[in-house]
Amino acid sequence: FASGALPSTTTTVQSEVGGIGGLIKAGAGVLDLLGRLVNYTGETIVNAGTLRTTPGAHNGTSSIFVNDSGNLALRIPFDGTTLTTPAVTLGTTGGARISFELNAFGNPIAAPLATTTLTSIGSNTLAVIGAPQPGTFPLIDYAGAIGGAGFGGLVLQLPLRVAGNLVDNVANTSVDVSILGTDTPRWNGNVNGDWDIDDGSGSGTANWRGAFSGNALRYLQIPLGNDTVIFDDSA
Repeated sequence: FASGALPSTTTTVQSEVGGIGGLIKAGAGVLDLLGRLVNYTGETIVNAGTLRTTPGAHNGTSSIFVNDSGNLALRIPFDGTTLTTPAVTLGTTGGARISFELNAFGNPIAAPLATTTLTSIGSNTLAVIGAPQPGTFPLIDYAGAIGGAGFGGLVLQLPLRVAGNLVDNVANTSVDVSILGTDTPRWNGNVNGDWDIDDGSGSGTANWRGAFSGNALRYLQIPLGNDTVIFDDSA
């Protein structure tokens, strides 16, 4: 499937996807398989753009390759669902991306992605999208050891202001996420009365304190998102 030259282009498949072949995702756009029963037996290869699918409905594929600049987006339809495949390889030289769309379910109780053989090549982003809560939960379940660059080839990306880290859970052979809290800016007004904007360049005034950390903050409006703020008369 080629889903267009622009990242904003989305191609939606309306029917089930099955058979003895595989699927190769090409083009910078999005190929949307959400809610479709996917049970082909060949390889899944994401060469570019985003392949968006649903754990629990995507079954049977013999292996998944997410190559450099490719993104595999897993939207969790309900808690406890898992996409299971024998092998997952992330990156070819620079690294790839997997997006875990938590929806409104909070922290998963089961790993959204499970595989026997996990390989990371380059620097691969594991992006958590949604509203994770403080605590630890699994992202990827695997067997043995992580090949290639190993756990060091995985980088966590969390929603704006959410603090946390990746956990190399060797005993459980899983890649977990530990969420520490959300550092929502609380109005402090200690510098002046200006509510101005940091566009990511360090502009704006540090008139805010993090509700989690207590650190001085600026109000952010960046491509990753805009700050939600707290006014509670504590300034």
